[in-house]
Amino acid sequence: MKSALHLCRNKSKSLAFQRRMLPVSGQHTLKASTTADRRPTDTSTCSISGGSSPTCTPNVQHLCRDGGNTVAYRQTNGNAPGVLFLPGFMSNMNGGKAVALERFCTKAGLAYMRFDYQGCGASKGSLKPGIDAFDVWRWDALAVLDQLTSGPQILVGSSMGGALMLLLALERPKRIQALIGLATAVSFTKQLNDSDLSTKQVTSDGTYITPKDFINKKYWRCLKDDSLAVHCPIRLLHGMQDETVPFMTSLDVAQRVESKDVDVILRKSGDHRLSQEGDIRLLTKTLESLIV
Repeated sequence: MKSALHLCRNKSKSLAFQRRMLPVSGQHTLKASTTADRRPTDTSTCSISGGSSPTCTPNVQHLCRDGGNTVAYRQTNGNAPGVLFLPGFMSNMNGGKAVALERFCTKAGLAYMRFDYQGCGASKGSLKPGIDAFDVWRWDALAVLDQLTSGPQILVGSSMGGALMLLLALERPKRIQALIGLATAVSFTKQLNDSDLSTKQVTSDGTYITPKDFINKKYWRCLKDDSLAVHCPIRLLHGMQDETVPFMTSLDVAQRVESKDVDVILRKSGDHRLSQEGDIRLLTKTLESLIV
């Protein structure tokens, strides 16, 4: 199977990608996935049991990764297409957009998945500073898609999650029914964050991960400069008051994807979070329009 980077088409040449061993906490490594790695695994030994809340929020479960790390997730069973939410940089699955989508999907009877990348939120373990964390999180997203979901999926990516959303669509085109990007980030030359912190994000062990040391340059080039061989319907929502990722970024992505079914929807008063009531209402209406 071709890597996503082989599917990012530059007019002059295609990008090649050599998969590398990626260090994580301790002496462990996160390895490129093999066919065996992608098989569904029994996560019952990693599950966290607990009483359901009055809103019936799914219990947190854990998908085991290499080196004792896990990816925490909450899964709601339902019909196809499923909806998979990809959080932003150093964000987690408990944000307002992720929870609002869960409520919508539960009411609509759709399968829904939200999760935390390694080193974030409820996931166990941490990442060493200075590694390509973006690549680790890309493998996390692929593992969640491959091992924990079935059938066609609508991917919803927030900020950095929008970049991962595009890469998943390149690598698993037959699994992806549509994409919804929220303040989609494809250029990582400045700090990205979905929290109130304005400078650095702190991991659980007190170290920092910033865009300069978290993304492989080849991914950066693929996402920022190349044509993207994504052909499914795409909706890109962006706030015009976004001071983290300029709204022109979504217009650029719309031009570079090969899909002809692309809409860019701008919120004049929207900021990077797109978490106000009107933003959430637009998000759920956009999702509803893509359910076939």
